[in-house]
Amino acid sequence: MFFYIGLIVNVLGMIFVTYKTIKTNNIISPQMIVLFGLFVYLYLPAVIMNSKYIEDNTFNFILLIGLAGAFFACNRFPYNIAKDGTKRECRVPKLMYFQIGAYIYLGLLFFQILQAIISAGGILAVFRINRLDAYLNGEMISESLVIELFKEGLKILFYFYITYLIENKKKIKGLLMFAVPMIHHRFTAVTRYDFIAMAASLVVYLINKRLIGERDFFYKLEDREKNGVRKHKVSFFKLAVFGAVGLYFALLFMRIANYTRFGESASGLSISFGSILKSTVLNDSLYYEYLHTLYEAVKNGKVRFECGLSWFIYPFVNWVPRFLWPGKPYTAFSARMTDSIYWSLTSGNPVVTFSIFGEGYVQFGIFGIFICSYIFLKSRWINFNALKKIKYNDLYMLILLFSLVTYMRSEAPIFYAMIDAIWLYIIRVTCTYVQSDNR
Repeated sequence: MFFYIGLIVNVLGMIFVTYKTIKTNNIISPQMIVLFGLFVYLYLPAVIMNSKYIEDNTFNFILLIGLAGAFFACNRFPYNIAKDGTKRECRVPKLMYFQIGAYIYLGLLFFQILQAIISAGGILAVFRINRLDAYLNGEMISESLVIELFKEGLKILFYFYITYLIENKKKIKGLLMFAVPMIHHRFTAVTRYDFIAMAASLVVYLINKRLIGERDFFYKLEDREKNGVRKHKVSFFKLAVFGAVGLYFALLFMRIANYTRFGESASGLSISFGSILKSTVLNDSLYYEYLHTLYEAVKNGKVRFECGLSWFIYPFVNWVPRFLWPGKPYTAFSARMTDSIYWSLTSGNPVVTFSIFGEGYVQFGIFGIFICSYIFLKSRWINFNALKKIKYNDLYMLILLFSLVTYMRSEAPIFYAMIDAIWLYIIRVTCTYVQSDNR
């Protein structure tokens, strides 16, 4: 019973946050990602698979508490991340610094692509080996913290520079540069969700800037003017059609990419929507099942409540390099739970993720699952607010926004939010100058 109550509440919540988002003349918001994410990752797969855990009323009541917390969190933040009515100082990038950072980042990406090709023995060979093993046993566990921090700062400069190029009539150069990290993703075992998030970020950015297709394709002018400015309204029908087409290609990519990252052929893949959807659910969307396993592990004492370790302790432990602390525990929640419940990360098996509900529940039980959505959104809102203070922020803001799609499956991105917050402060202080008028 509680499962179906939660399902109905989730669907109504999706409609509500979509309406609130479109009302702000926007086509995507963090609130939509949270509510749609819960539906796509938890409720929809359970229905399609007819999960036996649907009958577990205690478990599903806990999920319902989490949904209530998600509603609470969604209404604590504005629905338009770019404009919240707050007047802010806008600083303009010193172009040379952003350009140098962008090209250094490009060089690092090309080096890693070349490294992957040489290691595999050829370009095509990259897609015939199990790159997931190399990722799990290499970069994820042992990559230098210093290199990771350095790359994150360069990445921010890179996407700011691309935005500058696109907005200053150098769209071709900007789009070609954007293609490099997309190619880099396909040559590494970074999660497929990141690739989709990057592609979606660019598409939405171009739509918002009206640089593709028919002008005002997703918008229709209102008949009246407000304060002397003609207003735009989102065309819900066109948005729905475009979203459906985008969903199909995203699902198709997920299936093909899943084969290639394990070094397998996708030649026998059925491309019908129903087949792709079912295959995606059965192979990539078992979060409802994993979450129930985690719930049982807590109930049976196999996993203990962490009392906030994921949110308040491990993000700071992350700053200690592993070479200084060889026995440092896994700081990622999903990695710890996978190691405790399923298998060692060095076994070659992938990391199991339990959604932000799983992380919240293990932190503080029912209270944790209620507040996890708020902590999840708050961790990135600090970055959104910092980004608004620097010109040419649009594309990177969308990349951070769509990255929430990936993190929804696992945990709040607190550590990476801290890194971005530090870099954005450094960039704003050292690489920009004050512009008297606001954007």
